[in-house]
Amino acid sequence: MLQYGNFQLDVLLQFVKQLKPGFRQSNSTAPGFMANQDSHILSDGFKPSMTSGSAAASAYLNYYLPSDGSYSDASFIRLKNVSLTYDLPAAWMKAAKIRSAGVFVRGQNLVTITHYFGFDPETAGSALPPLKQVVAGIHCSL
Repeated sequence: MLQYGNFQLDVLLQFVKQLKPGFRQSNSTAPGFMANQDSHILSDGFKPSMTSGSAAASAYLNYYLPSDGSYSDASFIRLKNVSLTYDLPAAWMKAAKIRSAGVFVRGQNLVTITHYFGFDPETAGSALPPLKQVVAGIHCSL
């Protein structure tokens, strides 16, 4: 919490260090099957064949997916909550016969910094990621 004059700033950062199955490996279609492939499969020089029973596809399903090679660093830092509040000056409140009043702006899940290759490192694509929210308002006590 930082306070300067009538302004107050509250910030909450969330840091998580974790490993999760990478988005690359969560694709249910293994290379070699007749389906769309992730762009990294084609860019890594792997040219999948159009037969579903290829040795490469079997190796991918049987050895790579259950191994720890399919996990990636899903650590992240997220700006979880930010709140900026301005309380009206005491002279204004006294003239208006109000105990307290002010305005505020609050935000949640505004920025996520990560190297995770996927939708969201917290949910790893298994659920809807935390939504960004911005709220502004006025508070008043009579």
